[in-house]
Amino acid sequence: MALNPAQKTHLYVTLLEFEETLRLALDLLDNPESSGILYSKKLDVTPDDREEIVEIIHSALREIQHISKMYDLPAKDKKLNNLLVAKMSISWANLIDTQSSGLRKYGKLDNEIAENLDPIISSLSTLALRMSSKFSNSEEETVID
Repeated sequence: MALNPAQKTHLYVTLLEFEETLRLALDLLDNPESSGILYSKKLDVTPDDREEIVEIIHSALREIQHISKMYDLPAKDKKLNNLLVAKMSISWANLIDTQSSGLRKYGKLDNEIAENLDPIISSLSTLALRMSSKFSNSEEETVID
C-alpha cells in the first residue's frame, strides 16, 4: 500500500528537517569553533564522542536514503535565498526598533547617544533591506527528477 499525498508530504518534511540537522551537526563537528564581532561559538565534544556521533549520523543518513528510495521521495533543489530574505527582513525590523525611539522604551536615553546611534542604525537597516531585496531576486525551489 502506498502513502497518500499528505502522508508522503509529512514524511518528506520530517526527514528533510532531520537530514538538515544531521548535516549541520557534521558541519559543526568539522568546524567546532567560529567567531564574529559580537559572538563566538564552540562545540564541545570529546574526540571519542565525535567519532561515535559521526558514525551515528552516517547511519541515520543511510536510513533516510533507504526510506526516500522506498517511498519515492524526490530530492529538491533548496534555494537559501528565501531564508536570507526572511532573516534580513527580521534584522531590518529589529534594527528599526533599536533606534533611539525604540531604546527609549527601556528608559531615559541621552540625546547625544541618540544623535550618534540613529544614523548608524539607520544605515544598517538600509543595508539589511538592500540585501533582502537582492536575495529575493531568485527562482523558486525545483524538484530534481
